[in-house]
Amino acid sequence: MVDLPLSDYLRFECEWSYALNPYEDIRILELTAERPDLHRLVTEAGGDFYLVDNEHVIRLHYTAEDQPLGAEADSSPAVVVTYRHIADVLWSEAEPFTQWWAAHPQCHRDYRAASG
Repeated sequence: MVDLPLSDYLRFECEWSYALNPYEDIRILELTAERPDLHRLVTEAGGDFYLVDNEHVIRLHYTAEDQPLGAEADSSPAVVVTYRHIADVLWSEAEPFTQWWAAHPQCHRDYRAASG
C-alpha cells in the first residue's frame, strides 16, 4: 500500500527490491481519497503486516520516517480471521507491481541527471 508521492524509502524498495524480483507476485495498492473503504481497512490493520500460512499475523512498526522499528506476532483466531479478510480485500484491489511501476514513471529516479 502506497501513497504518492513515494517516500525515499519506498522509492528505494520499488527500485532495488520489487523491480529486481521476478520470483514473487508483488502487488501495489495505491491509496487514494476516492476509496474510503480501503482507508478504513488499512486503519483497521494498523499498517504493514504479514499473514503467514493464514495462521499467524505479524504486525510491522515503523518510525515517522518509514524506518523499521520492530514487529509483533499474534496467532489468536479472532485476529487471524480479521487479517485474512483485510488481506483478501486489499490483495484483490491491488495491481501487479510491474504494471503499476510502468504506469508511474514519475516515481522513477532519473539516474542520468544524478550522474552527470
